[in-house]
Amino acid sequence: MPPEGSWLTISEAADALGVSVSTLRAWASDGRVPHVTTNGGHRRFNRQVLRTWVAAGPMPTPAPERAPRFVGQPDAGEALASRAARSAELTEAFLAEAGTGIRPRGSADDRQRAAADWVRVIAEGLRTGNLRVARDRALAHGHALDRAGVGPDAALAGMVAVERAVDCALSEAPSSLSPDARDYVVAVMEWLTRCSMDAWARREAA
Repeated sequence: MPPEGSWLTISEAADALGVSVSTLRAWASDGRVPHVTTNGGHRRFNRQVLRTWVAAGPMPTPAPERAPRFVGQPDAGEALASRAARSAELTEAFLAEAGTGIRPRGSADDRQRAAADWVRVIAEGLRTGNLRVARDRALAHGHALDRAGVGPDAALAGMVAVERAVDCALSEAPSSLSPDARDYVVAVMEWLTRCSMDAWARREAA
């Protein structure tokens, strides 16, 4: 068994690399990323070896995330659209709380307008069941972060802040949205985060 503290689980390693767990699992299965397998069949990644692997050259290109065949959720879409402004407010608060060290661009009002617009795009995708526009926006966001030289922690912090904000905004009273519907929205948000971070990890030239 690897010594405690020097190894990462697949989830921890995926977070460190800024890719989805499914992407890292595929890389490991193909022998693209160094790892060991425990007696229980769990993959573990050595911190230092992983750093050396990343420094040695560009990571493999993740397979593009395809938009799952989501079923339209009109109620969830309407609820999210109605909480877009509140979600944007909470996103700003969570980003400040995260303390990424990245100097925010533009004014707080501009950032909140951008966040609210992003939430409305997702809400429309939920309403219709077609998340292609939201996915494409997430991919473009990831590429833009890569070109700007934003590190994985800061890149992930922004997307996670929106996830938290949406979940909290939908939980606030009054709310007629069921817990299952809210969980569905959060699952969509998590998928879009993976899309964005996988795009960031491709490290494509500007």
